[in-house]
Amino acid sequence: MKKLVIALVVLLVIVVGSPAVIGSIAENAMQENLGWAAGQAGSGELNVSAEDFEKGWFSSTGRYRVEIGDGQLQASLLDAFEQGESDALPYLLVDTKLDHGVLPLSTLKPGLGSAVSTMSLVDPSGDVVEIPGVIYSDIGFSGFVNSVYELEAGSADFGDAVATWQDALVTVGNSPTSGRVTLDAATEGFSIDGADGNVTISGVTIVSDQAPTAAGFFVGSTDVRIDSIEASEAGAPGVAVGPIIVKGVTAANGDLIDGDTQMSMNMSGLPMVGNLMIDIDIAATGVHGVAATNIGDAMSLVDDNAPPDVVYGLIEKDLMTLFENGFVVDFRKFNVETDLGLTDSSMKVTVPAMEPGFTWPEVMQALTAEAKMSVPAALMDMAVAMNPQANAAIMTGFLKRDGDVYKLEAQYAQGLMTINGAPMPLPIPGVNPGS
Repeated sequence: MKKLVIALVVLLVIVVGSPAVIGSIAENAMQENLGWAAGQAGSGELNVSAEDFEKGWFSSTGRYRVEIGDGQLQASLLDAFEQGESDALPYLLVDTKLDHGVLPLSTLKPGLGSAVSTMSLVDPSGDVVEIPGVIYSDIGFSGFVNSVYELEAGSADFGDAVATWQDALVTVGNSPTSGRVTLDAATEGFSIDGADGNVTISGVTIVSDQAPTAAGFFVGSTDVRIDSIEASEAGAPGVAVGPIIVKGVTAANGDLIDGDTQMSMNMSGLPMVGNLMIDIDIAATGVHGVAATNIGDAMSLVDDNAPPDVVYGLIEKDLMTLFENGFVVDFRKFNVETDLGLTDSSMKVTVPAMEPGFTWPEVMQALTAEAKMSVPAALMDMAVAMNPQANAAIMTGFLKRDGDVYKLEAQYAQGLMTINGAPMPLPIPGVNPGS
Protein backbone atom coordinates (compact mmCIF):
# COMPACT_ATOMS: atom_id res chain seq x y z
CA MET A 1 0.00 0.00 0.00
CA LYS A 2 2.80 2.36 0.95
CA LYS A 3 4.62 1.70 -2.33
CA LEU A 4 1.40 2.38 -4.23
CA VAL A 5 0.89 5.70 -2.42
CA ILE A 6 4.50 6.70 -3.12
CA ALA A 7 4.08 5.77 -6.76
CA LEU A 8 0.89 7.82 -7.03
CA VAL A 9 2.53 10.82 -5.34
CA VAL A 10 5.53 10.61 -7.65
CA LEU A 11 3.21 10.33 -10.65
CA LEU A 12 1.24 13.36 -9.43
CA VAL A 13 4.43 15.39 -9.01
CA ILE A 14 5.55 14.42 -12.50
CA VAL A 15 2.22 15.29 -14.11
CA VAL A 16 1.86 18.58 -12.23
CA GLY A 17 5.51 19.59 -12.35
CA SER A 18 6.30 18.44 -15.85
CA PRO A 19 4.81 21.43 -17.68
CA ALA A 20 7.49 23.77 -16.39
CA VAL A 21 10.33 21.42 -17.33
CA ILE A 22 8.77 20.24 -20.56
CA GLY A 23 7.93 23.83 -21.47
CA SER A 24 11.65 24.55 -21.68
CA ILE A 25 12.26 21.37 -23.69
CA ALA A 26 9.35 22.18 -26.01
CA GLU A 27 10.67 25.71 -26.49
CA ASN A 28 14.06 24.29 -27.46
CA ALA A 29 12.40 21.82 -29.82
CA MET A 30 10.48 24.63 -31.52
CA GLN A 31 13.63 26.74 -31.81
CA GLU A 32 15.52 23.79 -33.30
CA ASN A 33 12.75 23.23 -35.83
CA LEU A 34 12.67 26.92 -36.74
CA GLY A 35 16.42 26.94 -37.26
CA TRP A 36 16.23 23.70 -39.21
CA ALA A 37 13.43 25.06 -41.42
CA ALA A 38 15.36 28.25 -42.17
CA GLY A 39 18.45 26.24 -43.05
CA GLN A 40 16.48 24.07 -45.51
CA ALA A 41 14.82 27.03 -47.25
CA GLY A 42 17.34 27.79 -49.94
CA SER A 43 20.67 27.83 -48.09
CA GLY A 44 19.52 30.25 -45.44
CA GLU A 45 17.56 32.60 -47.69
CA LEU A 46 14.87 32.70 -45.00
CA ASN A 47 15.66 34.19 -41.60
CA VAL A 48 13.55 32.97 -38.68
CA SER A 49 13.80 34.65 -35.30
CA ALA A 50 11.82 34.64 -32.05
CA GLU A 51 10.46 38.11 -31.29
CA ASP A 52 8.91 37.02 -28.02
CA PHE A 53 8.43 33.88 -25.90
CA GLU A 54 6.55 34.03 -22.61
CA LYS A 55 6.78 30.75 -20.75
CA GLY A 56 4.00 29.78 -18.34
CA TRP A 57 3.41 26.75 -16.17
CA PHE A 58 0.93 24.93 -18.39
CA SER A 59 1.20 27.03 -21.54
CA SER A 60 3.46 29.52 -23.29
CA THR A 61 3.03 32.04 -26.06
CA GLY A 62 5.51 33.02 -28.73
CA ARG A 63 5.82 35.26 -31.74
CA TYR A 64 8.21 34.40 -34.57
CA ARG A 65 9.32 36.56 -37.48
CA VAL A 66 10.11 35.07 -40.89
CA GLU A 67 11.81 37.32 -43.44
CA ILE A 68 13.77 36.92 -46.64
CA GLY A 69 17.50 37.11 -46.00
CA ASP A 70 20.40 37.98 -48.25
CA GLY A 71 20.62 35.84 -51.34
CA GLN A 72 19.31 35.31 -54.85
CA LEU A 73 15.68 35.17 -53.73
CA GLN A 74 15.87 38.57 -52.05
CA ALA A 75 17.72 40.08 -55.00
CA SER A 76 15.17 38.69 -57.47
CA LEU A 77 12.22 40.03 -55.47
CA LEU A 78 13.79 43.47 -55.03
CA ASP A 79 14.46 43.61 -58.76
CA ALA A 80 10.96 42.37 -59.68
CA PHE A 81 9.23 44.94 -57.48
CA GLU A 82 11.80 47.66 -58.26
CA GLN A 83 12.77 48.10 -54.63
CA GLY A 84 16.25 49.11 -53.58
CA GLU A 85 16.37 48.05 -49.93
CA SER A 86 15.56 44.74 -48.25
CA ASP A 87 13.35 46.49 -45.67
CA ALA A 88 10.99 47.28 -48.55
CA LEU A 89 9.87 43.64 -48.57
CA PRO A 90 7.06 42.32 -46.34
CA TYR A 91 7.69 39.73 -43.64
CA LEU A 92 5.66 37.02 -41.94
CA LEU A 93 4.63 36.91 -38.28
CA VAL A 94 3.67 33.60 -36.66
CA ASP A 95 1.84 33.78 -33.31
CA THR A 96 1.86 30.53 -31.34
CA LYS A 97 0.19 29.30 -28.15
CA LEU A 98 1.97 26.23 -26.80
CA ASP A 99 0.40 23.89 -24.23
CA HIS A 100 3.02 21.69 -22.60
CA GLY A 101 3.33 18.85 -20.12
CA VAL A 102 3.22 15.08 -20.22
CA LEU A 103 -0.45 15.49 -21.14
CA PRO A 104 -1.01 18.93 -22.71
CA LEU A 105 -4.38 20.29 -21.59
CA SER A 106 -5.53 21.16 -25.12
CA THR A 107 -5.19 17.65 -26.56
CA LEU A 108 -4.30 15.29 -23.68
CA LYS A 109 -1.98 13.65 -26.19
CA PRO A 110 1.32 12.49 -24.62
CA GLY A 111 4.31 14.52 -25.79
CA LEU A 112 6.28 17.67 -25.17
CA GLY A 113 3.38 19.88 -26.15
CA SER A 114 0.82 20.98 -28.68
CA ALA A 115 0.58 24.36 -30.35
CA VAL A 116 -1.93 26.49 -32.22
CA SER A 117 -0.48 29.09 -34.59
CA THR A 118 -1.86 31.87 -36.75
CA MET A 119 -0.03 33.92 -39.37
CA SER A 120 -0.06 37.50 -40.57
CA LEU A 121 1.83 39.45 -43.22
CA VAL A 122 3.40 42.82 -42.39
CA ASP A 123 4.08 45.14 -45.33
CA PRO A 124 6.85 47.79 -45.35
CA SER A 125 4.40 50.49 -44.23
CA GLY A 126 3.56 48.48 -41.11
CA ASP A 127 0.08 47.41 -42.21
CA VAL A 128 -0.81 43.92 -40.99
CA VAL A 129 -2.83 41.49 -43.12
CA GLU A 130 -4.08 38.37 -41.36
CA ILE A 131 -3.54 35.16 -43.31
CA PRO A 132 -6.55 32.84 -43.11
CA GLY A 133 -6.20 29.38 -41.63
CA VAL A 134 -4.79 27.83 -38.46
CA ILE A 135 -1.74 25.62 -37.87
CA TYR A 136 -2.05 22.83 -35.29
CA SER A 137 1.24 21.28 -34.15
CA ASP A 138 2.15 18.36 -31.91
CA ILE A 139 5.68 18.04 -30.49
CA GLY A 140 6.69 14.48 -29.68
CA PHE A 141 9.09 13.42 -26.96
CA SER A 142 11.84 13.05 -29.58
CA GLY A 143 11.36 16.63 -30.78
CA PHE A 144 9.56 15.52 -33.94
CA VAL A 145 6.98 18.15 -34.88
CA ASN A 146 3.85 17.28 -36.83
CA SER A 147 2.00 20.36 -38.08
CA VAL A 148 -1.36 20.58 -39.83
CA TYR A 149 -2.46 23.74 -41.64
CA GLU A 150 -6.22 23.92 -42.03
CA LEU A 151 -7.75 26.49 -44.36
CA GLU A 152 -11.49 26.89 -44.81
CA ALA A 153 -12.95 28.12 -48.10
CA GLY A 154 -13.24 31.88 -48.34
CA SER A 155 -12.39 35.00 -50.30
CA ALA A 156 -10.72 38.39 -49.95
CA ASP A 157 -11.25 41.65 -51.84
CA PHE A 158 -8.05 43.61 -52.51
CA GLY A 159 -9.75 46.40 -54.44
CA ASP A 160 -8.31 45.72 -57.88
CA ALA A 161 -8.64 41.94 -57.55
CA VAL A 162 -10.64 39.32 -55.66
CA ALA A 163 -8.98 36.15 -54.38
CA THR A 164 -11.11 33.05 -53.77
CA TRP A 165 -9.89 29.80 -52.27
CA GLN A 166 -11.31 26.36 -51.47
CA ASP A 167 -10.62 24.15 -48.45
CA ALA A 168 -6.97 23.22 -48.04
CA LEU A 169 -5.13 20.82 -45.75
CA VAL A 170 -1.33 20.74 -45.42
CA THR A 171 0.43 18.28 -43.10
CA VAL A 172 4.16 18.68 -42.47
CA GLY A 173 6.31 16.48 -40.27
CA ASN A 174 9.94 17.24 -39.52
CA SER A 175 12.63 16.32 -37.07
CA PRO A 176 15.66 18.53 -36.38
CA THR A 177 17.54 15.47 -35.12
CA SER A 178 17.00 13.00 -37.98
CA GLY A 179 16.27 15.66 -40.61
CA ARG A 180 13.40 13.68 -42.14
CA VAL A 181 10.68 15.78 -43.76
CA THR A 182 7.23 14.63 -44.81
CA LEU A 183 4.64 16.70 -46.65
CA ASP A 184 1.06 15.93 -47.61
CA ALA A 185 -0.83 18.89 -49.09
CA ALA A 186 -4.14 19.12 -50.92
CA THR A 187 -6.53 21.85 -52.01
CA GLU A 188 -9.46 21.97 -54.37
CA GLY A 189 -8.00 25.18 -55.76
CA PHE A 190 -7.99 28.96 -55.74
CA SER A 191 -8.47 31.83 -58.16
CA ILE A 192 -7.64 35.52 -58.61
CA ASP A 193 -10.02 37.68 -60.64
CA GLY A 194 -9.09 41.21 -61.60
CA ALA A 195 -9.79 43.85 -64.19
CA ASP A 196 -6.67 42.86 -66.13
CA GLY A 197 -7.42 39.14 -66.19
CA ASN A 198 -7.85 36.07 -64.06
CA VAL A 199 -6.06 32.91 -62.98
CA THR A 200 -7.68 29.74 -61.66
CA ILE A 201 -5.73 26.77 -60.27
CA SER A 202 -7.68 23.60 -59.48
CA GLY A 203 -6.93 20.30 -57.75
CA VAL A 204 -3.44 20.61 -56.24
CA THR A 205 -1.86 17.67 -54.36
CA ILE A 206 1.72 17.32 -53.14
CA VAL A 207 3.13 14.29 -51.31
CA SER A 208 6.80 14.17 -50.33
CA ASP A 209 9.04 12.15 -48.02
CA GLN A 210 12.69 13.21 -47.82
CA ALA A 211 15.51 12.28 -45.47
CA PRO A 212 19.19 13.25 -45.33
CA THR A 213 21.95 10.72 -45.89
CA ALA A 214 25.10 10.48 -43.80
CA ALA A 215 26.81 12.61 -46.46
CA GLY A 216 24.27 15.39 -45.95
CA PHE A 217 22.21 15.37 -49.16
CA PHE A 218 18.51 14.49 -49.22
CA VAL A 219 16.88 11.50 -50.92
CA GLY A 220 13.30 10.28 -51.08
CA SER A 221 10.18 10.71 -53.17
CA THR A 222 7.99 13.61 -54.29
CA ASP A 223 4.71 13.49 -56.21
CA VAL A 224 2.97 16.63 -57.48
CA ARG A 225 -0.29 16.92 -59.38
CA ILE A 226 -2.16 20.01 -60.58
CA ASP A 227 -5.42 19.26 -62.33
CA SER A 228 -5.60 22.54 -64.23
CA ILE A 229 -4.34 26.10 -64.51
CA GLU A 230 -6.43 28.52 -66.52
CA ALA A 231 -5.26 32.05 -67.23
CA SER A 232 -6.55 34.85 -69.41
CA GLU A 233 -5.97 38.54 -69.93
CA ALA A 234 -8.72 41.04 -70.57
CA GLY A 235 -9.76 40.94 -74.22
CA ALA A 236 -7.53 37.98 -75.08
CA PRO A 237 -8.19 34.23 -75.42
CA GLY A 238 -7.31 32.15 -72.39
CA VAL A 239 -4.68 29.44 -72.01
CA ALA A 240 -5.31 26.19 -70.13
CA VAL A 241 -2.65 23.93 -68.65
CA GLY A 242 -3.24 20.57 -67.05
CA PRO A 243 -3.09 18.12 -65.77
CA ILE A 244 0.52 18.62 -64.65
CA ILE A 245 2.02 15.51 -63.07
CA VAL A 246 5.55 15.32 -61.65
CA LYS A 247 6.98 12.24 -59.93
CA GLY A 248 10.51 12.02 -58.62
CA VAL A 249 12.40 9.47 -56.55
CA THR A 250 16.03 9.40 -55.44
CA ALA A 251 18.03 6.81 -53.51
CA ALA A 252 21.51 6.89 -52.00
CA ASN A 253 24.28 4.45 -52.81
CA GLY A 254 27.02 5.57 -50.46
CA ASP A 255 28.07 9.05 -51.61
CA LEU A 256 26.22 8.62 -54.89
CA ILE A 257 22.62 9.29 -55.94
CA ASP A 258 20.39 7.37 -58.31
CA GLY A 259 17.26 9.22 -59.38
CA ASP A 260 14.30 9.14 -61.74
CA THR A 261 11.98 12.01 -62.66
CA GLN A 262 8.82 11.78 -64.74
CA MET A 263 6.73 14.74 -65.88
CA SER A 264 3.71 15.11 -68.08
CA MET A 265 1.79 18.27 -68.97
CA ASN A 266 -1.04 19.20 -71.33
CA MET A 267 -1.63 22.70 -72.68
CA SER A 268 -4.34 24.16 -74.89
CA GLY A 269 -5.14 27.50 -76.45
CA LEU A 270 -1.52 28.34 -77.25
CA PRO A 271 -1.10 30.98 -79.98
CA MET A 272 0.00 29.43 -83.35
CA VAL A 273 0.40 26.02 -81.67
CA GLY A 274 -3.03 25.11 -80.35
CA ASN A 275 -2.71 22.02 -78.19
CA LEU A 276 0.55 20.78 -76.69
CA MET A 277 1.40 17.67 -74.68
CA ILE A 278 4.77 17.06 -73.01
CA ASP A 279 5.94 13.70 -71.64
CA ILE A 280 9.39 13.43 -70.02
CA ASP A 281 11.26 10.62 -68.27
CA ILE A 282 14.81 11.32 -67.04
CA ALA A 283 17.07 9.03 -64.99
CA ALA A 284 20.49 9.69 -63.47
CA THR A 285 22.80 7.07 -62.00
CA GLY A 286 25.94 7.39 -59.89
CA VAL A 287 25.82 11.16 -59.38
CA HIS A 288 28.00 12.39 -56.50
CA GLY A 289 25.41 13.72 -54.06
CA VAL A 290 27.43 16.34 -52.18
CA ALA A 291 29.04 17.73 -55.33
CA ALA A 292 25.70 17.97 -57.14
CA THR A 293 24.09 19.66 -54.11
CA ASN A 294 26.94 22.17 -53.82
CA ILE A 295 26.73 23.00 -57.51
CA GLY A 296 22.98 23.55 -57.25
CA ASP A 297 23.38 25.79 -54.20
CA ALA A 298 26.13 27.82 -55.87
CA MET A 299 24.17 28.27 -59.10
CA SER A 300 21.11 29.50 -57.16
CA LEU A 301 23.20 32.37 -55.81
CA VAL A 302 24.85 33.34 -59.10
CA ASP A 303 23.70 36.51 -60.81
CA ASP A 304 22.14 35.88 -64.21
CA ASN A 305 24.68 38.22 -65.84
CA ALA A 306 27.75 36.72 -64.15
CA PRO A 307 30.62 35.98 -66.62
CA PRO A 308 31.14 32.26 -67.38
CA ASP A 309 34.63 32.25 -65.86
CA VAL A 310 33.23 33.57 -62.58
CA VAL A 311 30.54 30.88 -62.55
CA TYR A 312 33.08 28.18 -63.36
CA GLY A 313 35.33 29.36 -60.53
CA LEU A 314 32.50 28.86 -58.05
CA ILE A 315 31.71 25.29 -59.08
CA GLU A 316 35.04 24.02 -60.45
CA LYS A 317 36.00 21.93 -57.40
CA ASP A 318 32.63 20.20 -57.18
CA LEU A 319 32.44 19.80 -60.95
CA MET A 320 35.79 17.97 -60.88
CA THR A 321 34.47 15.70 -58.09
CA LEU A 322 31.36 14.98 -60.14
CA PHE A 323 33.37 13.82 -63.15
CA GLU A 324 35.99 11.96 -61.10
CA ASN A 325 33.21 9.65 -59.91
CA GLY A 326 31.53 9.36 -63.30
CA PHE A 327 27.78 9.24 -63.91
CA VAL A 328 25.07 8.36 -66.41
CA VAL A 329 22.25 10.68 -67.49
CA ASP A 330 19.52 8.99 -69.50
CA PHE A 331 16.76 11.07 -71.14
CA ARG A 332 14.64 8.00 -71.75
CA LYS A 333 11.83 10.04 -73.19
CA PHE A 334 11.38 13.69 -74.12
CA ASN A 335 8.23 13.80 -76.20
CA VAL A 336 6.29 16.83 -77.40
CA GLU A 337 3.00 16.41 -79.26
CA THR A 338 1.13 19.19 -81.05
CA ASP A 339 -1.71 19.31 -83.53
CA LEU A 340 0.96 18.77 -86.22
CA GLY A 341 2.14 15.46 -84.75
CA LEU A 342 4.47 13.86 -82.21
CA THR A 343 8.12 14.83 -81.75
CA ASP A 344 9.80 12.06 -79.77
CA SER A 345 13.42 12.08 -78.65
CA SER A 346 15.81 10.32 -76.30
CA MET A 347 19.43 10.78 -75.28
CA LYS A 348 21.91 9.00 -73.03
CA VAL A 349 25.27 10.31 -71.86
CA THR A 350 27.75 8.08 -70.02
CA VAL A 351 30.78 9.58 -68.27
CA PRO A 352 33.21 6.98 -66.88
CA ALA A 353 35.11 7.67 -63.66
CA MET A 354 38.02 10.00 -64.44
CA GLU A 355 41.48 10.03 -62.84
CA PRO A 356 42.13 12.90 -60.38
CA GLY A 357 43.60 15.90 -62.16
CA PHE A 358 41.93 15.04 -65.47
CA THR A 359 41.59 17.59 -68.25
CA TRP A 360 38.37 18.43 -70.08
CA PRO A 361 39.71 17.16 -73.44
CA GLU A 362 40.26 13.82 -71.69
CA VAL A 363 36.61 13.85 -70.63
CA MET A 364 35.52 14.48 -74.22
CA GLN A 365 37.59 11.49 -75.31
CA ALA A 366 36.22 9.22 -72.58
CA LEU A 367 32.49 9.94 -72.57
CA THR A 368 29.99 8.25 -74.86
CA ALA A 369 26.57 9.47 -75.96
CA GLU A 370 23.69 8.50 -78.19
CA ALA A 371 20.55 10.35 -79.25
CA LYS A 372 17.45 9.78 -81.36
CA MET A 373 14.77 12.20 -82.52
CA SER A 374 11.79 12.15 -84.85
CA VAL A 375 10.10 15.41 -85.93
CA PRO A 376 6.89 15.64 -88.00
CA ALA A 377 7.62 17.08 -91.46
CA ALA A 378 4.68 19.47 -91.10
CA LEU A 379 6.16 20.90 -87.91
CA MET A 380 9.60 21.27 -89.47
CA ASP A 381 8.12 23.02 -92.51
CA MET A 382 6.39 25.51 -90.22
CA ALA A 383 9.62 26.08 -88.28
CA VAL A 384 11.53 26.84 -91.48
CA ALA A 385 8.79 29.19 -92.67
CA MET A 386 8.98 31.08 -89.37
CA ASN A 387 12.80 31.04 -89.20
CA PRO A 388 14.72 30.13 -92.38
CA GLN A 389 17.84 29.40 -90.30
CA ALA A 390 16.10 26.26 -89.05
CA ASN A 391 16.71 24.83 -92.52
CA ALA A 392 20.41 24.45 -91.58
CA ALA A 393 19.49 21.32 -89.60
CA ILE A 394 18.29 19.73 -92.85
CA MET A 395 21.05 21.06 -95.11
CA THR A 396 23.83 19.78 -92.82
CA GLY A 397 22.25 16.33 -92.57
CA PHE A 398 21.36 16.85 -88.95
CA LEU A 399 17.79 15.86 -89.80
CA LYS A 400 17.00 13.39 -92.58
CA ARG A 401 13.58 13.04 -94.21
CA ASP A 402 11.91 9.65 -93.85
CA GLY A 403 8.34 9.73 -95.15
CA ASP A 404 6.26 12.14 -93.05
CA VAL A 405 8.98 12.74 -90.46
CA TYR A 406 12.53 14.00 -90.14
CA LYS A 407 14.81 11.69 -88.16
CA LEU A 408 18.07 12.02 -86.30
CA GLU A 409 20.24 9.19 -84.99
CA ALA A 410 23.52 10.26 -83.43
CA GLN A 411 26.38 8.53 -81.64
CA TYR A 412 29.44 10.02 -79.94
CA ALA A 413 32.54 8.13 -78.79
CA GLN A 414 36.28 8.86 -78.49
CA GLY A 415 35.77 12.44 -79.63
CA LEU A 416 34.00 11.44 -82.86
CA MET A 417 30.34 12.11 -83.70
CA THR A 418 28.23 10.24 -86.24
CA ILE A 419 24.87 11.63 -87.34
CA ASN A 420 22.54 9.53 -89.47
CA GLY A 421 25.47 7.26 -90.35
CA ALA A 422 27.79 10.05 -91.52
CA PRO A 423 30.84 11.28 -89.58
CA MET A 424 30.32 14.83 -88.38
CA PRO A 425 33.29 17.01 -87.42
CA LEU A 426 33.09 19.17 -84.31
CA PRO A 427 32.01 21.91 -84.22
CA ILE A 428 29.23 21.03 -86.66
CA PRO A 429 29.51 23.02 -89.95
CA GLY A 430 26.79 25.58 -90.47
CA VAL A 431 25.77 25.55 -86.82
CA ASN A 432 26.66 28.59 -84.71
CA PRO A 433 28.71 27.32 -81.70
CA GLY A 434 27.18 30.11 -79.62
CA SER A 435 23.73 28.60 -80.09
